[in-house]
Amino acid sequence: MTSGAQIIEKPAVIFLYAASPYLFGVASGLLIYWMGEDITTFMLSRGWAPENLYGAVFGIVSVAAGFLLAFYAIVASAGSGVLNAIKGSTTYKRYRLTVKLALIHSLIFIIFSVPYIVAEPLPVSGEGLWAVAIWSGYTIVVFAFFWRVVASFFTLMDDDRPSRRGAG
Repeated sequence: MTSGAQIIEKPAVIFLYAASPYLFGVASGLLIYWMGEDITTFMLSRGWAPENLYGAVFGIVSVAAGFLLAFYAIVASAGSGVLNAIKGSTTYKRYRLTVKLALIHSLIFIIFSVPYIVAEPLPVSGEGLWAVAIWSGYTIVVFAFFWRVVASFFTLMDDDRPSRRGAG
């Protein structure tokens, strides 16, 4: 019988875990490319301003990146008891790598979004459609990394085994 730990250590599972934010990004970019004109028509017909999405997402990622950077500084310098207990382990190394990748991608995204905020392309056809598809795909990559960091953090901090409570 195969245990959960053995399944997680299989190369294909590790690859899928590492590649999943990028795969989600490519899939959403292709979806926007395929349906972008219909989505834009829907939004404009209701009086919405789809070009405001660039600034809104930019703001969210900027604030989240600031919090993530501050959080990473705390984790890297002080560390909690749980993080100190797993320091040097594969789990800890993967967690720190995930946080670093989330920071790097969010900073790239912030810089990458500035021309979009200025030009406000709409996914109607041609270059605008490609530009919005690429931006949308990369947005999903960034949010997937943020989700992974938060999920990993709660998983690590919610570890309530008896040995963590001092009973073993």
